[in-house]
Amino acid sequence: MKRVKSNPRRWFREAGLWLLLACSLPRLARAAELSIHRWTGDDGLPQNRISALAQTPDGYLWCGTWFGVARFDGVKFTSFDHNRVAAFRDDAVNALAVDRIDGSLWVGTRDGLLRYAKGDWRRLGTGDGLPGPMVWRLLPRTKGGVWLDCAGRIAVATDHGIVWVSAPIGTAPDGPADETIRQLVSESGDALTFLTDSGPKRIRFGEPMASTQPVPDFSSPAWRAVLMDDEGRLVTAGTEEGLATRVDSRWNWVATSRQGWSEQTPVLHRDPTGVIWGAPRTKGLGQLRDGEWKPVALMSGRPPTDLTSALNDREGGLWLGTSDGL
Repeated sequence: MKRVKSNPRRWFREAGLWLLLACSLPRLARAAELSIHRWTGDDGLPQNRISALAQTPDGYLWCGTWFGVARFDGVKFTSFDHNRVAAFRDDAVNALAVDRIDGSLWVGTRDGLLRYAKGDWRRLGTGDGLPGPMVWRLLPRTKGGVWLDCAGRIAVATDHGIVWVSAPIGTAPDGPADETIRQLVSESGDALTFLTDSGPKRIRFGEPMASTQPVPDFSSPAWRAVLMDDEGRLVTAGTEEGLATRVDSRWNWVATSRQGWSEQTPVLHRDPTGVIWGAPRTKGLGQLRDGEWKPVALMSGRPPTDLTSALNDREGGLWLGTSDGL
């Protein structure tokens, strides 16, 4: 029997069409018409908890897990961990990012920052300038490399290594000393907007201190996740109290615990159609559509809970990483 070589570009194009139809349905039909396919350890994932997702220019989908990174070609998963790659000191992966300049894959682990380029793995640790062993979050930089959240600081890594590290975020004069970074939100003009418990902050490359970014007419004692529009304005905020969205300069609460919202919702994701997705723990998949937070009922497949990551591939397909599979 002639063996057919897997082609990730072709597979993502074909599968992406089906997934694009699914995630476009909220504008065309009721959410109850959606179906979902799920991959777990039984399908070759090294572990069911997906901590991060990324797609490299060659078409491969990469999944971060607590047991290493898995590369998916549409047919099978190939795992990379300490048994196969010496750069892995700890297999637990917290974050993934794809370099905007050279397409290399950055991997944030519990013991070091890894970079995969042209088949080679490289590790950066505390001896290379990393402010701590654990890398929590990554965000690609427009100029290449990544912003990273590590040891309560913001840093920048490029193919030359760690090139800049901020002062501890808790030392900012306008913030509490024990602030927790929740999200790396967006980049503009070589400055990073990130989210802490007390709200959005901004720091510029090369400057040690972050500044608070005021959000007009809105405040919260505990922020969890935010989304910004193309002009850099904060338009959706997930907090301990609920989910709020801004329309015409006014903030409206669109979801509370009674409406399926949970303070444990760690991820909000906007797909190309403008629909916002989330999956609070034990609550199932939900969407923010037409100003309302609505649970998603599925024609087939078990509804995902505890959304940990989300990705739209280049063909528009929507992939969801959860604590119980892809």
